Amino acid sequence: MSYEDLRNKKNQLIRRAKDGSVFIARMNVPLMATLTAGPTASLLTLDPDDWMDLGHISTEGATYDRETETTETQSYGSRESTRTDVTRDEISLNVTAQETKLLTIGLSTGAELDAIKAAAVTGEVQIAKPFTPRLRFYRTFGLFLDHDDNGREIYFARLMPRAQISEFGSQGYNEDENGISYPMVWRGKEDSSVGYSHKWLWGGPGWLALLSDMGIPQNTA
Repeated sequence: MSYEDLRNKKNQLIRRAKDGSVFIARMNVPLMATLTAGPTASLLTLDPDDWMDLGHISTEGATYDRETETTETQSYGSRESTRTDVTRDEISLNVTAQETKLLTIGLSTGAELDAIKAAAVTGEVQIAKPFTPRLRFYRTFGLFLDHDDNGREIYFARLMPRAQISEFGSQGYNEDENGISYPMVWRGKEDSSVGYSHKWLWGGPGWLALLSDMGIPQNTA
């Protein structure tokens, strides 16, 4: 047998996120049960009043980082650790929003969204930084799009049912390519009502058509 007989490489399984959005919802908004529905694997419908799109984001898109820490057990007579335990496993979302609007203003200042009002005559908005900032929890849903070789849509999604902004990036008032943007790092925390801090979702008509090629078995019912 040669290597050519052993290799199993499929170009059609190389994916790229060509477009996408990061949606934000308040904690009282119900979570979606599925990403897609029906025999055509159609994309779910999100209520725009509940799931607010951050809008345009920088060309870096959305980046999810996973940080882990472990503790090692050493044993007498062994030159390698004999046990490894994970003591930390956290996922964070890095995204830079580019649109200035209620959502991005509220998130970047920490103000309650419902409390932001424009002045009656001038439309001016003012937000004072509190002495003790409150880190508010939201739901985040990143939805990203690709297509298979026949143009059928493939969806990639990442859901954090309970997340808060842990870091704010620098905001420049200048003429660089990002303009006035809103860099933020979201860190997911476990939502005790659903029992997880992060969920991966894949679906769509293109995904359904490629299940066999990807080696993923499908339930019969």
